[in-house]
Amino acid sequence: MDVNLIERRLLDLVNRRVVMYQMQDVKCRGCKMVNNNLVSRHCSCTGVFEQTLGNQAPEKLKNQNLLNSMTDIRLFIKLMRNFATAHKMPTLRDTAQNLMVLYGGKSAF
Repeated sequence: MDVNLIERRLLDLVNRRVVMYQMQDVKCRGCKMVNNNLVSRHCSCTGVFEQTLGNQAPEKLKNQNLLNSMTDIRLFIKLMRNFATAHKMPTLRDTAQNLMVLYGGKSAF
């Protein structure tokens, strides 16, 4: 199979996952209401908002598949970077490396 085709499909997967992560709702840990105020850090019930996607370690999930949308986004990106490095996919590797800097605040996890 064509490595370039596989790399493009994986890049598409990474892009869709990042967009999904960015567009997620955040909900109150206390009352479970979705945040409808872009500037508030706390819910009107004084609860703390939490992410609904991309924030769980695989061992805490029923489906421990690393491609699961609940799997921590940093772990998913690290997986893609390592896969790209092992299979000589430079565009995917560089994209994942740049995303790691964006989501992790440093170049290596």
